[in-house]
Amino acid sequence: VILGALVAHLLSDAALRLIFGGGLLVLAGFLFKNPTQHEDEPEASSEVIEGDVTVIEASDGTRYTYPTCSRGPGVLLAMVGGALTGMISAGLPEISTTQLIIRCKIAPRVAVATAVFTLAITALAGATVHALSATPAWHVVQWSIPGVLVGSFFGSRVGKHLPAALMEKGLAVVFAGVGLLVISLQLVS
Repeated sequence: VILGALVAHLLSDAALRLIFGGGLLVLAGFLFKNPTQHEDEPEASSEVIEGDVTVIEASDGTRYTYPTCSRGPGVLLAMVGGALTGMISAGLPEISTTQLIIRCKIAPRVAVATAVFTLAITALAGATVHALSATPAWHVVQWSIPGVLVGSFFGSRVGKHLPAALMEKGLAVVFAGVGLLVISLQLVS
């Protein structure tokens, strides 16, 4: 995140927008191309799973059991996502969510929660670098924080009731739509 925040000051606004839009289109393509099978409400199982497994128990008591992903590619993807987040304030949650859904076969609900938690911790470093080099638009901060908090609250509640496959496709549509919008607006201007 810190490296990306420093590099952002070396790139033009147009380059940053094109990187952002292109990255979202790539992630949307991965989500569309690699559909995964998820159980919406996995039951606790008495089966013994061979190899490394990760067991996650949600606050509602739902138990998720997954084969543990190879950490090497995950670390590399997190570094790329962190650099993008530092540059354009997006990337880490999108890349983390996508790789957890596709590569690790984790349910979208758990993948999103993991990505948001990771972003909450790491975004502070990027925000600090940017705040030291430029003055934030405080009027935007004032009205966007309450909106994000309210949206996050309702989004997490609604997400519990949506099928995983629908959430996965919805995420791909959002990524593709925003990516196309950002690129087209940059090319028009």
